[in-house]
Amino acid sequence: MKAAPSAPAADTTGRPACSTPRPRKKVFLFSRARPLVLSGGRISFGVLESLSEDWQWGWLAGLIDGEGFVHVHYRKNRDTTHPRLRIYTTTKPIIDEACRIMGVRPYVRRDHGVLKGWYAQASELKAIEILRKVGPFLTEPSKRCRALTILKVFGNIGSIPGRHPSAEVFKDCPPPTRLRKPPEAYKSRPKATHRSEVGKPDPLWG
Repeated sequence: MKAAPSAPAADTTGRPACSTPRPRKKVFLFSRARPLVLSGGRISFGVLESLSEDWQWGWLAGLIDGEGFVHVHYRKNRDTTHPRLRIYTTTKPIIDEACRIMGVRPYVRRDHGVLKGWYAQASELKAIEILRKVGPFLTEPSKRCRALTILKVFGNIGSIPGRHPSAEVFKDCPPPTRLRKPPEAYKSRPKATHRSEVGKPDPLWG
């Protein structure tokens, strides 16, 4: 008489042991491109390079719509105002892909020495070049208006003389959906004394 098969031994959690481990689930995002795969806590980001240039700039425009800032910046030492585009994310592979398309390098974003994410930045003629390509794909009203205004005001010039704040340059644009805190809100911050990975004072402090 054959012996009945013994029940699988239970592990320390009280669950029966399995002879073969279950495969981990993979989550696929951006299905029209090679996927962003989240597996075992790791993220591998393969997007866009095999797709058309318009598709890549359209993807970047969507990222700017959600996580980008389109504004102008005054440079005091030159007394000039120039356009600037920034994209913030907390996912390094995404900002790497954005930087690849923009032709820039990623920067670390910190707050009081705590890593908050990364950002991509383009200024002057580089910003104009990018805004000219993503402008037709932007859907957020304020950012689209700001991009088109920059192209109209600056043309093919990276900066203009004098100080021209955003309130002046974008006076005909709808307000952004997310507003930055006024400079007064940061005056109570302690003075930056820490060092970045390369041993230099971190310019993102204060």
